[in-house]
Amino acid sequence: MKVLLIFPPIADPRGPHLALACLTASLRKKGHTVELWDVDLELTLKLLEPENLTSALRRCEDTMAGLDRSEKKGWDEASYWHRLYEVYRAGKRLPGEIGRAIEILRSDEFYHREQFRWARKTINQALDLICTSLHPKLRYQIDGQVFETAYRSDRLSELQKAVFDDDANLFGRLYDRYLLPKVSQLKPDFIGISILNYQQIIPGLTLSHRLNKAGYQVFIGGTVFVKFIQELKKEPEFFSLCKGMIVYEGETALNLLLNSMKEGSGYNGVPNVLYTHQER
Repeated sequence: MKVLLIFPPIADPRGPHLALACLTASLRKKGHTVELWDVDLELTLKLLEPENLTSALRRCEDTMAGLDRSEKKGWDEASYWHRLYEVYRAGKRLPGEIGRAIEILRSDEFYHREQFRWARKTINQALDLICTSLHPKLRYQIDGQVFETAYRSDRLSELQKAVFDDDANLFGRLYDRYLLPKVSQLKPDFIGISILNYQQIIPGLTLSHRLNKAGYQVFIGGTVFVKFIQELKKEPEFFSLCKGMIVYEGETALNLLLNSMKEGSGYNGVPNVLYTHQER
């Protein structure tokens, strides 16, 4: 079977996790054809392209023009206007400097303290510009793996809203524009998405939902949902976002699942797999 494994946003793009690389090696050893995509790095670089920063500056201008900063309509609107103004003022230089910042992190200049600090600050300012231009409660920083939205990641009802809100989930439009066409060209038989930290929940489930809706066999793995196995068994609606979930150790379970699917036996009897009765 042709397998696609995806590491979604948001982690630290400067230091990807090795879990999926190990899983890829294990599956290839067992004869499966496996592609591994670091979507966290890929789409962060897409976000930071100069034309996207220029578009964010224009969004700031348009949004500020439509807000009342006199506080007549409440503190939230005035506060958002001032935040937009600050990121807009600081962000005018960013389209011309972002390329240099990324270059520093990819070269030996990474080891020079001042250059590294400037590059890191510039990238975080660029991400702040993009996020603030889209939504007042959206925040993404590479330092500390910060990702905040208007939605709670620990409530299913909130997650079901977040996957449809392309401003608040940040990556929805990028998935449609850049990722889904690549998946269509690859034509995988199975897609696995690894969600290892809290910040990946909304971006990861947004991607899973889009791929699931497009008809792919999408399973979620990773350490985050292991803590909520009993709760997920009582929430069949969660599985509208994916076909199923692999919990705990994945190497053996995923190999058995792929073989079972190839033989047409479905999911029943495969260890460490959660799915609803509506699935096979």
